[in-house]
Amino acid sequence: LTHPDHCILKQSYLCKERLTGDPLNGDGWGVGWYVAPAPDIDPSPCLLTSVNPAWNDRNLTSIAEKTHSRLVFAHVRAATSGLTASESNCHPFSRGRFMFMHNGNIGGFRQIKRRIVNYVTDDVLNGIQGTTDSEYAFALFLNEVSDLWACYPADVLCEKLMNVIRRIKVCFMCGEPQKMI
Repeated sequence: LTHPDHCILKQSYLCKERLTGDPLNGDGWGVGWYVAPAPDIDPSPCLLTSVNPAWNDRNLTSIAEKTHSRLVFAHVRAATSGLTASESNCHPFSRGRFMFMHNGNIGGFRQIKRRIVNYVTDDVLNGIQGTTDSEYAFALFLNEVSDLWACYPADVLCEKLMNVIRRIKVCFMCGEPQKMI
């Protein structure tokens, strides 16, 4: 997380992959990881998020140097224009045993947000804490999952994620049938 060439620490201040704009991702960071299964620990992921820039947060360095896991999600954030830089908007997001993060933005999200909300159950909707398009995409995914604690085969999870992408496309087509993403 803090040493390789493409670590999130470097991605926070020198993001070479951003095609446009500022190479800074200074609106927060998040790390999520799973611990080894144990009878007295639930299988939900551990999360640590902050609105501090990753390059200036000693907690990130401290936790990264002492945490071991077979699966880690790490994300640095450049807030979408007009959205709040808050911990509730820092990725990754989790619910049950699932963790989710997403880079980029869903173009036209403000225009389709209401339609996305109409597709999710009240339970999923009430779990949304932030305002990002990514968390709403996660909500669509959670709506696809019948059991938040079940272990699904990878192909089943991929199909559920493809359903999310199809649902987002439907939301766009409802607004402007001549435009497809």
